[in-house]
Amino acid sequence: MTFEEARDRIFAALHAARGLLNDPVMAKKSRDQGADVDFSDLELDSLAAMELCMNVEEDIGVEIELGDLALHPSVNALAAALAERTSGR
Repeated sequence: MTFEEARDRIFAALHAARGLLNDPVMAKKSRDQGADVDFSDLELDSLAAMELCMNVEEDIGVEIELGDLALHPSVNALAAALAERTSGR
């Protein structure tokens, strides 16, 4: 999986968990590969964070723990980590 694919899937999971892409600013950021979004700026509650992790897991088949959101605290950081985890698959 490429960084871009992982990033798109994270934004899709965020939209499923929080309706993120209904916000025009976030929708624009999701289309701009250079834009990044910190998870702390999204003010995800524990349920939304779990939904994000589960949605990404179901979509790409790679386990995502809540701790991964702290270890990789932005969409682009998590996308890079997922791209690395899935390379060679």
